[in-house]
Amino acid sequence: LVDEVLMCLNDANACCRAEALFCLSRIGAVGHVVCVSKAIKHLQDNDLKVRLAAVEALSRISSRRDSTVISALIAHLQGTVRKDPTRPGDPRNGPSGKYIDPGR
Repeated sequence: LVDEVLMCLNDANACCRAEALFCLSRIGAVGHVVCVSKAIKHLQDNDLKVRLAAVEALSRISSRRDSTVISALIAHLQGTVRKDPTRPGDPRNGPSGKYIDPGR
């Protein structure tokens, strides 16, 4: 079941990604390396609901005092997390999901 939820994290629909993170926070095992790394990656998502769902998931599935998670959350809070324009949810992505150069 976790594998199916992880696949939904790549969906172009932000609601689908947020719901997948919500599910992951409920069914993911604490400390599961893949689940935690996917949630950290979604801190970079351009959709606020997805980022909030990623924080919620990390609060539930990360191990206590996990330095990687703590560093990622601190970077997120300080605003040093850079958004990835290749990720779904970026307003510069066209309907096909391809990056549209804003200079054009």
